[in-house]
Amino acid sequence: MKSMRVESDYLGEENIPDDAYYGIATARAQKIYDVSGYRWQRVFIKSLAQVKQAAILTLKELNYLDASKADALLIASRDLEEGSLDKHIVVDPLQGGAGTATNFNVNEVLANRALEILGYARGNYDIINPLDDVNKFQSTNDVIPTASRLAVIYSLKELEKQIENLQRALQDKEQVFAGIIKSGRTQYQAAVPVSLGMEFGAWAEAIARDRWRVYKSFERIKVLNIGGTAVGTGITAPRKYIFRVIDKLRSISGLGVARAENLVEATSNNDVYSEVSGIMRSHGANLIKIGNDLRFLSSDACGEIKLKPLLRGSSIMPGKVNPVVPEMMVQAGLKVLGNDSIIAQAVAAGHLELNAFIPLITYTMLESLEMLTRVDERAVRYCINDIKADEGRIRENFYRSNAVITVLLPYLGYGQAEEIWKFMQEEQVDVVKANQELNFIAESKLKEILQPHNLLRLGETDIE
Repeated sequence: MKSMRVESDYLGEENIPDDAYYGIATARAQKIYDVSGYRWQRVFIKSLAQVKQAAILTLKELNYLDASKADALLIASRDLEEGSLDKHIVVDPLQGGAGTATNFNVNEVLANRALEILGYARGNYDIINPLDDVNKFQSTNDVIPTASRLAVIYSLKELEKQIENLQRALQDKEQVFAGIIKSGRTQYQAAVPVSLGMEFGAWAEAIARDRWRVYKSFERIKVLNIGGTAVGTGITAPRKYIFRVIDKLRSISGLGVARAENLVEATSNNDVYSEVSGIMRSHGANLIKIGNDLRFLSSDACGEIKLKPLLRGSSIMPGKVNPVVPEMMVQAGLKVLGNDSIIAQAVAAGHLELNAFIPLITYTMLESLEMLTRVDERAVRYCINDIKADEGRIRENFYRSNAVITVLLPYLGYGQAEEIWKFMQEEQVDVVKANQELNFIAESKLKEILQPHNLLRLGETDIE
């Protein structure tokens, strides 16, 4: 049987495993909130550790905390920042109290780790107390939102890198495929000529906009309410602590964060999450669009590009290979769209001076950011970089489509253009063969008209 220690508070007693760094508040919360099976993301735990570290450093410098306690707590907070204590952060993110249980969890872990560093048994809170020492001059209501925004900034930076890589990969293909003429399509039907490079270039432009949106979002999310304590008035915290703790956090994190001018407003309102989530929604929508386009272009019905075969596509149909990465892109995009709805509703559900649902907002936001980061990286590595053009299929599709007939409209008029298209359909021949039979345009002229530089120029220059 596991060795246990007994901890008590005004609500009663709890048995805590001796090897656990968490304490009584966490043990209770763990039982109550065990509903989703989720666990806090690593980036959030790291960010929360940095917030605690900034507070402890400030307390030490201002002589509000004994130096030996502070030094032990600083070591403990760095352990938490680096990941060695993650298994002790056990409370489900879907919790009441605006994240109070997670704040308690971290306070207890840091206190017990610091006690261990100083040579004391865990649970000796008369030496180092999770609330009086670790949580001094803090509230869940400024600690959790501050850690949340730090984590979002870190995650946005990672996403920005992968969006840039995706944009570059698409632009590379735009150049490689620039001279490959094909049927552009509207409503899945052949319409007018484009190049395969143009299609990749259009996707690259959409991703470039996503990159710009992410870059601009840092300005929104970098404003923090640290020092505001319960509702932004800074109650229980000395003014000199409030002004100094943000400087420590900026130094520890290396991020250009700033304390909000209006801490009450920054504690009460969370619309910036909805704004940033909207940017992720746009990126998710673009991934859905690109993924579905890739699925169609690589399908048996079209077959104009070839995706690298990655996995067996069927347990019953030998040789079948599916467009698995584009399908992954679509599903990830759909999940982000759903998460955006959750975030918007949770942001709207805040009341007066606090939003009780900041844990859900934070977890869902980080889930979307991390998912988009991973799917962008895999889209480049397993799909975009290896796409090949099937130039024979592309030429056949184009020369037998009504897209090529539209090119001839200025030279033939609508009636003759319809005649040549009807002949192509009835005789199952391409435009060159049909024109040889009908003799509507000189072969040399037709060849000139169908040159890539003529097909792709902006507007007409020599219609007679």
